[in-house]
Amino acid sequence: NELVPDKGNFQDLILYRKYPLFPRIAGYLERMVKGKFQGANKSDFSDAIDLYTITEKPDPFMQGIKIDSDKKFRYIRYKGPDDGYSDIAEFEIYGKPEDDNAIKQLNGKVIGHGENFLIYKEAFDGNWDSYFYSKDPGKREWVGMEFNSPVKITTIKYLPRNDDNAIRIGDEYELFYWDKVWKTKGKAVASENKITFRHVPKNTLYWLRNHTRGKEERIFTYSDGKQIWW
Repeated sequence: NELVPDKGNFQDLILYRKYPLFPRIAGYLERMVKGKFQGANKSDFSDAIDLYTITEKPDPFMQGIKIDSDKKFRYIRYKGPDDGYSDIAEFEIYGKPEDDNAIKQLNGKVIGHGENFLIYKEAFDGNWDSYFYSKDPGKREWVGMEFNSPVKITTIKYLPRNDDNAIRIGDEYELFYWDKVWKTKGKAVASENKITFRHVPKNTLYWLRNHTRGKEERIFTYSDGKQIWW
């Protein structure tokens, strides 16, 4: 059936992506299940304490974890599941440096274990398109950070390895709908990991553009609150 916009019926579109999540990318998210963030005061992590274990597939955007431990650590790392990969795109550590009560993002020496030592830093470079990854499952490779002295960790933020096509906070998006030509429904800046466009004509094709970054975009229809990719 031909899609002709129904200008007498409208709907709100709640959008989470500008491009479909393909199985390969979803597989990177699955790799993090049973991965752990650990703190230690020995460089070999023989005294490691589990700060957080990922128990279910994370979403493909930055995740925040509150850390309740009162202990201080000189070393922090992310280690994938014992029989899996240690893929991670971004790793941010927040806490209180020695003799400082202010919570801030902590920086130190990037450390790791594994064959890909040249890409340890890519977990801390602020670039969502780069990532640390391990070549083989089960080798217990990891990436982390060493501080000059033990610090109290309050929050860890992490980004799974992904395609950066989910809605990204702070980016500007524009929604178009097809009515013989592409017509705009306006622009909006995302304040969360989804974006809503209201009072949009039903029964037509839609196209979401990110004006801040990225090139991958795909047209879709919208039904029962879901994007249906074409």
